Amino acid sequence: PLSVYDQERKGWFSWEDSRWVESTPVITSDTFAGTGTRYLSDEGRQALRDLFIRSFGPAEQK
Repeated sequence: PLSVYDQERKGWFSWEDSRWVESTPVITSDTFAGTGTRYLSDEGRQALRDLFIRSFGPAEQK
């Protein structure tokens, strides 16, 4: 699956059936790749935090 966070539209989108559709991605594979941007908005940062919490659970507190 291919998913992107659109910082202008403030939402996640996945490529399905030859078009972009709004989605809420979850990382389900043992391996995945990510790429970044030179400017990450506060909303983008939060979207990535939420993605990791959805996918792996909350971070352990020390």
